[in-house]
Amino acid sequence: MPILAHRMDLVKSMADQDPFTQGNLDAKIDWTGWEVVPGIWLLIALTLAILWYNRREPAQASVTLFGGMAVFITLTLWFFIGRIEGISQAAAMRFFERAQGQNVYVRAYGYHSYGPFFYTQKPPVTNPNYYNDEWLLRGKIDKDVWFIRKASEQPTLLDSLPDVRKTGEENGFVFYQRSAR
Repeated sequence: MPILAHRMDLVKSMADQDPFTQGNLDAKIDWTGWEVVPGIWLLIALTLAILWYNRREPAQASVTLFGGMAVFITLTLWFFIGRIEGISQAAAMRFFERAQGQNVYVRAYGYHSYGPFFYTQKPPVTNPNYYNDEWLLRGKIDKDVWFIRKASEQPTLLDSLPDVRKTGEENGFVFYQRSAR
């Protein structure tokens, strides 16, 4: 995986060709080269375990295998989780964080996300209309609405509404705003 990360052009050619996946793979992630450490550790642990099993030392082999796997999983989490998050959802989380301190509604459109509820750091919405998509898209809103959706090949309803404007896109996500009048 860390070797392929330095060849994202190859990864993109093998991945789904939909705009969301391709956009995710455009994320700028810092791959240092140290990400090979978990793989090297796994190779050493497996080699030792096989060696001890072949020598009829199952206790030592089992401890090495299970202990080595525990360390491998921990190393993998340390080296990869942040980078995977950077590819899959960092752009969306940055969008939600930009809403902190802003008096706006924030909604994920066409998909479900915990982001508007957690990363915006807003108190629970008290206006029951917030849960009514028709009101957010066409109704007389009391404050601006920020929408986020996954990129797709077909235009969505957000693209066709005259008072909803696209404000940007990043790594497979598209951002919109509808202003209160």
